[in-house]
Amino acid sequence: MIKKINWALEFEIDPKQEQIYDLVFEGTLDTNFDAVIKYKKNNKQLNSNLIYQIFSPNKSKLLELRIFFSNKKINSRIKKIKKINWLEFSDNLKSEILIGKFKIFPGISKNSNYTNFQIPISINFTNGFGTGEHATTQGCLMAFEKVNKRKKFINILEIGSGSGILSIALKKLFNSKLTTTESDLQSYLASAGNFKINKINKKISFFHQSSLSNSNIVQNSPYDLIVANILANPIISFSSQINDISKKNTILILSGFNYNQHIRIINKYRYIGFVYKMHINLDSWITLILEKRKSI
Repeated sequence: MIKKINWALEFEIDPKQEQIYDLVFEGTLDTNFDAVIKYKKNNKQLNSNLIYQIFSPNKSKLLELRIFFSNKKINSRIKKIKKINWLEFSDNLKSEILIGKFKIFPGISKNSNYTNFQIPISINFTNGFGTGEHATTQGCLMAFEKVNKRKKFINILEIGSGSGILSIALKKLFNSKLTTTESDLQSYLASAGNFKINKINKKISFFHQSSLSNSNIVQNSPYDLIVANILANPIISFSSQINDISKKNTILILSGFNYNQHIRIINKYRYIGFVYKMHINLDSWITLILEKRKSI
């Protein structure tokens, strides 16, 4: 949880520009000190403009970003802020989201209702990635339901938990053995908190680490379902390690990259024995489903 934030930069964009700005922030902001909040200006409007708020103790960084936005003809403003109650802030911004069976709502919401056929996921807002609103998260949730119709999974791994939303969905949908990793400390703490409010914290193995070669991960392998909603480069760099902890017929669900990157990932994994099954395309963000046929 971010404790010392002194400045906020706010701007508004057309939803068609969302992918561009999400990629810009991936390489600009510091996950230990900065935070990005993104939400619809009008939750009831399908193609509503998006509001971005960037929080940082570094005013000069925000001033540089403001110049960048100005060159793109986007108006923005910087203001000094006081301490934020993140939970309250989140509850005021987020509406409930329904994606297939999954119903996602703010962690402190007291009025959420769901049917016996729905899977509730309660998420507190922090700077951990994953609120259910981004296309990559939604693509993964849709992929979970698709693979759930095909087979039963016994041993599952998620790489890079972010807010914990996908691990919560995996545990509640499959009720199988689940191992989860997260390398970023702030996201690790965000996941831990959300695991607790969803009452799965004592039912999973959760590790703060970046390497898939760690003895904890290897010891729990092989996995028959592996999920990674991260970025294209780490997905590619992890390929040989993922191959080592998988087995024949292991399903991979990979996301966090755009349409222009997905063929490169398919080709990389095909080389080590994973075949393409299908993909989900939401706003040019791709979620891949691959299956391991044989070791190469």
